[in-house]
Amino acid sequence: MKIHDKCSERLSTEVEKALGDITVHYGNYLAGSPEKVLRELEKILPADPKFREEIESYVSDDPLADFILGELGEELHSAREFESDSPVIALSALPEYQDLTAVSKRLIRSFCALPRTYKITFKLGPSMERMALNGEFHFNPSIRLVRADDELAGLFPMTTGNEIRDHTMFGGGLLTIPIVPKWDGMYIQVEVQGYIRRWVTTSPVDRAFSLVKSFVGLAIATRAARLGRGLRQGTGSQRAFVHEQTGGGWKLIDAREVPESLSTALHDFQPVIFPDIHKTEEARVKYFVERLKEIAAVLKGEEDNSRLLLAARWLFDSKLSREDLLAYVQAMVSMEILLGDKAVSDLMGLGELLRNRCAYLIGRTHTERDELLEDFRKIYEVRSRIVHGGKDKLSRKEFLISAEPQPRKLEASRSRVSGLGSHWIIA
Repeated sequence: MKIHDKCSERLSTEVEKALGDITVHYGNYLAGSPEKVLRELEKILPADPKFREEIESYVSDDPLADFILGELGEELHSAREFESDSPVIALSALPEYQDLTAVSKRLIRSFCALPRTYKITFKLGPSMERMALNGEFHFNPSIRLVRADDELAGLFPMTTGNEIRDHTMFGGGLLTIPIVPKWDGMYIQVEVQGYIRRWVTTSPVDRAFSLVKSFVGLAIATRAARLGRGLRQGTGSQRAFVHEQTGGGWKLIDAREVPESLSTALHDFQPVIFPDIHKTEEARVKYFVERLKEIAAVLKGEEDNSRLLLAARWLFDSKLSREDLLAYVQAMVSMEILLGDKAVSDLMGLGELLRNRCAYLIGRTHTERDELLEDFRKIYEVRSRIVHGGKDKLSRKEFLISAEPQPRKLEASRSRVSGLGSHWIIA
C-alpha cells in the first residue's frame, strides 16, 4: 500500500501512545477493550476513497485497529502460555514489549506492507470423496476443486510448527496431544489477498465464505449438485484451513470454524445423478465436469458476473433456511437480482417486469410464455402476501420448490437457459 512517509511516522507515534494504554490478562490475552483506543487512530489514515476501499477490502472497516489487534493476539498466544493466576499488567511490562517505539514501528511497517496472500480450504462431503474425480479442477486462478494427495499434504501442512498454537487451534489439554486433522477427500480451495489472523474477523475470510456459498448456489442452479439429507450426528461444524504464503511455501495460521449453514451445505453436497442416463461412473463424472465448466464461466468473470454470484448466494441461503417463509422470500430475492431493473420497474411494477423477463428469457413458444407468465404471477402473489400482508404460513400449493428435472427432459430444460452471462435464470 502507498502511505506517505509523514503519515507513517505519525501513525507510529500515535500507535506507541495507544500501546501504552493496553493491558494483558492471563499472560497472553489482551484485557479490557483495546479496540476502542485503537479505533481512534483510524482518522490518521488517508481519507482518499480509493485507498479506503483498498485497505478495507484487505482488512476490515477498522483496518488499523483490527490489524494491530490481530498481530498482538497472534504474538501473545504464540509465545506465551495461559497463566490462570496472572494479574492484569501493562503490555509494556512484558519483556518483548518494553520498547514500545520499536514495537509500533514494526507494526506500521507490516501494516504498510499489506496485502498478504492466503489459501482457505473447505472440505466437501463424503459423496464428493467417493466420486472418481481425480486431480483438480480450476474455476479461475483463485478457486479450485482438489483431491487430497501427498503433494497437497506436502504443500499445506496441518500443523503450525508451534506447540502452543496447535493446542489452541485443535484442542487438547496441556498434557495431551491435540487432534490434528489429516488431508483426505475432496476440497474447494480459495486464494485471497489481504490480512487474516485468528483473533479478528477480516474481509478476506468473509469473501472466501461468500464465494464458496456462491459456488454451492451455482452448483444447485446448474444441476451439478444437490444438498442431500444425510445423517450428520457427530460431525459437528467443520473448519476452514487458512494457510499464509511465506517465501516459497505455505504456513498454517488458522483453522477457522465454518458457519453452520455453510458447514451443513458442504457436508451434504452431492453430485446430481440420473440413473437412467448416468449408468457408468464415467458418465457421471463427465456430466459433473460439464456442469463445473459452466460454473467456471461465471467465476472467471467475478466482477462482470457479480449479480449472478449475488443471486447464487441468495439461492444458497434459501436452500439452507429452516423457515419456509424466509426461504420463499430469499428465493424470490435471487430472481429479483437476476431480472430486476429499478428504472423499468418504477414504470411498470416489479412483479410485471419479472414475470415478463422470465417468460421471454426461457420460453421458446407463445404457449410456453403464457404458461410461464401465469406461473410467475402466482409465485409473485405469494411473495407479496408474505412481504406486504404478513402471511405466516404457506399452503401445500404455495411452496416454491425446485424439483429435480426428469432425466429425459434435462437437456430440453437446459436449452432454455440462455448462456452463462447476465441473462441466466436460476431454477
